[in-house]
Amino acid sequence: MARTDDGGYVLVGHARTSGCVDSSFPWVVKVDASGSEEWSRTYAARRFTGIHVVDDGYVVCESPLGTDGEPKLLRLDSNGEPTRTHTPGRDGDWLSSVVQLPDGGLVGAGSMVFKAGPDGNREWFERRSAQDIVATEDGGFASVMHGRLTKWAADGRIEWVSGFGGHDRDDFYSVTQTRDGGYATVGYVRETSDDDQQTRVVRTDGGGDKLWETRFTPRSVCRGIVEAADGGIAVVGRSDEYQAVRLDADGERRWSAQYLTGDWINRTEAIVGLDDGGYVISGTSSPQSEDELQVVLLRTAPESR
Repeated sequence: MARTDDGGYVLVGHARTSGCVDSSFPWVVKVDASGSEEWSRTYAARRFTGIHVVDDGYVVCESPLGTDGEPKLLRLDSNGEPTRTHTPGRDGDWLSSVVQLPDGGLVGAGSMVFKAGPDGNREWFERRSAQDIVATEDGGFASVMHGRLTKWAADGRIEWVSGFGGHDRDDFYSVTQTRDGGYATVGYVRETSDDDQQTRVVRTDGGGDKLWETRFTPRSVCRGIVEAADGGIAVVGRSDEYQAVRLDADGERRWSAQYLTGDWINRTEAIVGLDDGGYVISGTSSPQSEDELQVVLLRTAPESR
C-alpha cells in the first residue's frame, strides 16, 4: 500500500477468478481519501509484490512464482494503464520493493539490488538480497535483510552495514527513515530453531548505531512500520493478541489493538501515518474453513496527543 499525491491510496494484491480456485491475477486498486474505490485493474502477469508512487503514476514489482520467469518493474500511468516494462534480473530472481530517487531513477530490491535510470536503462546491479528499501534524505537509500541494515549511495556504493543478528534465525521485513535521519526496522527474531519467533523493532541513529530494541510476545509476525506523529513507531501484523502496536519514542509500548475479530484468519500488512495522528491500515481477512479472501482497508481515529 502507498499513499498517493491526491490523499488517496493504492494497493496491490491478487484477484481470483470467480469459481476458479487455481486461477488468480495481479491486481491494483486505487481508492480516494475516504476509502471509496476509484478504479481497479487486473493484469496478465505473475505476481505483484510491491508498489511505489512516482511522478507520473506508479511502479509495481512483478515476481515469478518459483524459478519460472524473470522479475519485472512495470510502470503504470495514473489510471493503472501499463506504459513500460523493465526486466532487471534473470529466471528465478525475485523483487519485493522499489523506490524512486531524486534524479528520477528507480531502485529495485529483492534477490538483487539495482538502479534503472529515468529512461529505464540499467545503471548498476549488485547481487545482494534485500527485503525492503527506503529512499533517504541524502539522495541514497537503505535496505534491510537477514538482521542487517545497509546504507547505499545513489551510485550503488555501500556506505555502511549494521548487523543486529547473532541468533539462529532472524530477519527484517520493512524499514523506514525517521524524521531525525535515523531508521526504524521491523522483523522477527528466534533465539534457537526450537523457539517461537518474536516480532522485533530496532531503532537506530543516522549512522546505523542501535538506539533501542523492542520485542513482542511469541507467535507474532509484524511486517508494516511507520513513524508516528510524535516520533514514536507504529507496526502492524498478526499475533494471538494484536494486529497493531504503538511504541513511544523510547520503544516502550503505548498501546496495542485488534481491529479484525471473529472466527477468521486476519492479517494486517501495511500502515500509513496521517497528519492528524491516525493511521490507514491494509490487510486481509479469510474464514477458517472456506477458500475466500477479502482485502481490508481501515482508518483509525486520531491519537490523543
